[in-house]
Amino acid sequence: MLRTYETLLFHRWDGSALVPIADGTVNLSPLRESQGEGVGIGADGVVALTSEAGGPASITILRCRLDGVESGSEG
Repeated sequence: MLRTYETLLFHRWDGSALVPIADGTVNLSPLRESQGEGVGIGADGVVALTSEAGGPASITILRCRLDGVESGSEG
């Protein structure tokens, strides 16, 4: 995943390059974070977003369905 201030972009590893996943863009602007800090993904599409700028630190948990990506697979 790549994170900008307002977007989360999912990619997959294709041998030697990152390839964007079709429909793999999530609009984060409704979160109204002044600055997104980090992103992590866990089992079954659980995504954790962190922010600490502009006020108290926050953690947002999302669940994303990733079609064509097997849970627990490498690559």
